[in-house]
Amino acid sequence: GRNGLDGKAGAVGPMGPAGKEGKNGLDGKAGPAGLAGAPGMDGKNGVDGKQGPVGPAGKDGRNGLDGKAGAVGPMGPAGKDGKNGVDGKQGPAGLAGKDGRNGVDGKSGLVGPVGPAGPPGPAGVSHDLRASGARDITTLLKLPGDSRLDSAILRRVGRTVELSLEGLRGKSAINGILGRIPEGFRPAYHQSLVTSDTDFRMAKVDVAATNTAELSVRQPKGTDGLSPTATSLVWLTEDDWPAKFPGREIR
Repeated sequence: GRNGLDGKAGAVGPMGPAGKEGKNGLDGKAGPAGLAGAPGMDGKNGVDGKQGPVGPAGKDGRNGLDGKAGAVGPMGPAGKDGKNGVDGKQGPAGLAGKDGRNGVDGKSGLVGPVGPAGPPGPAGVSHDLRASGARDITTLLKLPGDSRLDSAILRRVGRTVELSLEGLRGKSAINGILGRIPEGFRPAYHQSLVTSDTDFRMAKVDVAATNTAELSVRQPKGTDGLSPTATSLVWLTEDDWPAKFPGREIR
């Protein structure tokens, strides 16, 4: 008879225990070669090898042709003068020449005009000393405070000058500049004199040697005054003789 129809599949049964591992299978045959990959990156440079032995010396090459001469450089500084050479020996004297004939005298020239007179010479030194006479310069002086002065007489003979002060006094100490010595009478060097009154109270009289030629009187600190006293100073002057005398004349 005919085969019957297959029955329906039965339900899946539970999983059985794992079997033992089987033996490794044999290696398969190598597959065909794959496509070439992209080129790899360059590796690092290797370490330099040791230097080889020195080779034999080569033969000298031929000398090259001389180059063209360079341009002339600037002139250098002049060198120091050399030492003078030794004088040569004097040569023998030459023969004396014959005397020439005297030439004919020329005609006398015309007399020139008289030239102008030269400037006058300096004045001669006089043996007589000039004198100014006594000059009262009291009014040219100004005394400080309550001080007084009867007279101040100035005179010059040649280069010598004398200043006489008469009746210098004060109830309190005198300290100040009285005035200036006029031009023509100023001292060449500073002059100073210390005088005193009857009570030995001192006063210093100064005349400066500058162009100011200031006349001053000073007393020590704490001095209570000055009794009438007289004094004089004498000095040399380098001033020219004055064109006009100061003060008034006294005979």
